[in-house]
Amino acid sequence: SGTALADAEGGGLWVGMQNGRLYHVAPGTRVLRRQDLAGVEASGVSVVSLLDREGSLWRGTSDGLRAYNPGTGTAQAFDAALLQQPIETLFAEPNGWLWLSTPEGFVLFDTNTEQVITVRSNAPGNASNQPQAPALDVRYDSAGMFWIATAGSGAAYADFQTSPIGVYRSEPGALASPSLRSIASDSLAIWAGLNSQGLNRIDRVPG
Repeated sequence: SGTALADAEGGGLWVGMQNGRLYHVAPGTRVLRRQDLAGVEASGVSVVSLLDREGSLWRGTSDGLRAYNPGTGTAQAFDAALLQQPIETLFAEPNGWLWLSTPEGFVLFDTNTEQVITVRSNAPGNASNQPQAPALDVRYDSAGMFWIATAGSGAAYADFQTSPIGVYRSEPGALASPSLRSIASDSLAIWAGLNSQGLNRIDRVPG
């Protein structure tokens, strides 16, 4: 079964499967064409998330971060320990950084230099301030703040200038539930789609 979808930079759609297989759907067709990864990586690695940018298809898998170049047919895994755990969500910044959500928290990865950075919380040493649940959706707001919808830790936010992580949790005046499915923004507010309790609006600006 398919577990991940991504727009293809050259048009069409990428489909990642639970059994590790990768397919491409060409524009204007309904045909899934399997990409041959034999000889470049082990099979059976579940594809959890996909992101196509600058000639590489980045895949968050159950066995870490992988890159695949459709033009050359080459694939790459990464040696860093933080990139060898399940990658649940991928989100790209224009400068070449990838945001990765893992069971250990959030990780920044520079695709140009392969530098890896763990993202600290607003209160170092305070584990309660660090989101522990998987990220299901991510979004920039109009002020450049990065918002993360988690499946149990509320709505997390980050400022790329200082790289802190803060969290809106389930509490009076915040969220009706800590379990989110999606997040979006307009010029006035952040909108949180909750798992079973409708839509919440976040008006507060993180300080």
